[in-house]
Amino acid sequence: MQCLNEIEVLKQAAGGEGKKTAYWVLYISSEELDAARKYNLHDVKQNTLYQDYIDIDLFKFVEGKNQTLLKEYHQHLEDKLVKEIHDSYVSRVQDIRRLF
Repeated sequence: MQCLNEIEVLKQAAGGEGKKTAYWVLYISSEELDAARKYNLHDVKQNTLYQDYIDIDLFKFVEGKNQTLLKEYHQHLEDKLVKEIHDSYVSRVQDIRRLF
C-alpha cells in the first residue's frame, strides 16, 4: 500500500493530457488499514477476499483501463520533460541573442 503526502497528490491530481486523473483520497482507520494489508484489498491480482466475486470480463476490462492509464501517465511525464527541455533551450537561445 502506498501513502502519498497531500502536496504530492495535489501536484499530480491535474493528470496528463485531457486533465485525467486516477487519484482517490481515502481515509481509513488503523484497524481498516490492518485488514487491507491482511487481505491485499489494494491489489486485485492478489485479493483473496473478493476474488471469487469479480467477474473475469470485468477484471480484464479494468486491467486494460489501468494499463491505458499507466501509458498515459508515462507519456505525460515524457511530454513534461520534453517541454521543460525545450523551454530551457529557448530561454538560453534568447539569452545568447541578447548578448549580440
